[in-house]
Amino acid sequence: MSNVIDRIGQLLVQLQSPDFYEREEAVKELGTYSEDETVAGLVMVIDVLDSVDEDTLKRLSEILGEAGPSAAKLLLEKFAGASSRTKLVLLDIIKQFIDDDIAQKLEAFADDPDPEVRQKVAYTLGMAGYAGAVPVLKKLAMDDVGHVRAAAFGALGWLCSEEEADFLFMGLQDKYPDVREAAMGALVIVSGPKVVAKFTADLYHQQVERQRLAVTALGLIGETEVVDPLIKAINHPEASVRKSAINALARIGEITNVQPLTLALNDENSGVRKAAISALITVRGEQAVPEIRFLLDDEDVWVRYHTISSIGALGLDKFSDYLIPYLEDEQDILKIAATKALAQMGCKRALPELKKLRHEKNKDIVEAAETAVLSLEGGRQ
Repeated sequence: MSNVIDRIGQLLVQLQSPDFYEREEAVKELGTYSEDETVAGLVMVIDVLDSVDEDTLKRLSEILGEAGPSAAKLLLEKFAGASSRTKLVLLDIIKQFIDDDIAQKLEAFADDPDPEVRQKVAYTLGMAGYAGAVPVLKKLAMDDVGHVRAAAFGALGWLCSEEEADFLFMGLQDKYPDVREAAMGALVIVSGPKVVAKFTADLYHQQVERQRLAVTALGLIGETEVVDPLIKAINHPEASVRKSAINALARIGEITNVQPLTLALNDENSGVRKAAISALITVRGEQAVPEIRFLLDDEDVWVRYHTISSIGALGLDKFSDYLIPYLEDEQDILKIAATKALAQMGCKRALPELKKLRHEKNKDIVEAAETAVLSLEGGRQ
């Protein structure tokens, strides 16, 4: 074994060579040793990490990762004295084998001066599922650096119970969007009656951002008890909240009363109208076509485009007559939408008109028409 260690030492010297090929040969040979042999030389490998180039560092980290769980504790012993760059590499290896014992030792590095290291420590502790890390993660959730706070709130979602929901709700007030999103995600994971009730109340919070987060969270929670609050939110004064509520209902899918969605087709905001089209198609399928058909003549071209695309996505030729007229629309974007939709529907009756479009000046129309004709003449795929 001493000969192996000596050889590993020689290879580590070779890793510092200015010659790329010499470094590459050293890395390749290091990868040939068994787990026991690698672990025996591991301390020397770790010591050299700070002095090698990026490519060699990446290759050595792969070798260390293959050394197995027995390497993790040795890595932690070297962690404190390593550079930030090496610490980040070591954390990538440690997280593969982390257990409660390693996680407990890793908590000591939550105060690292480098925010990138603190962020990855938070992430790694969350992955470990070590409940004892909650106090440390709560401290990191108050860090001066936004991305550290975001990582900590994200990790808390995997470790907290609903009892800690009040702390997680504090993250929704953070000035950084990533932190607010991470806190919301954590609350979705720990959700229970208390969280649902708080988000329901937040639908009418004085801050619009809290309203948006609430409606998004309720949709992600997706339980039947959130359907009624989301339906009520379709009448919210803020268009962004109405749209988010409709999108959330579409994700849930199981809605017995679709009338609020149907009424939203007449919303003053075009984004809300498009969301309502998608939601009705998701919930009702082809039965939604008679309800959304009138929006083919909407004042907003993008609502018309979305309606054409949504009907086409059903792939049902029986609705083709609604879309064929748009092959001659004055708006090129609608010609393209109808062309693609009719191909999806397998409408061979539209082939004469589609072939004419191959001679249009707009190259996008020509490309869409060529693709549609090829699909229809070759049979639907």
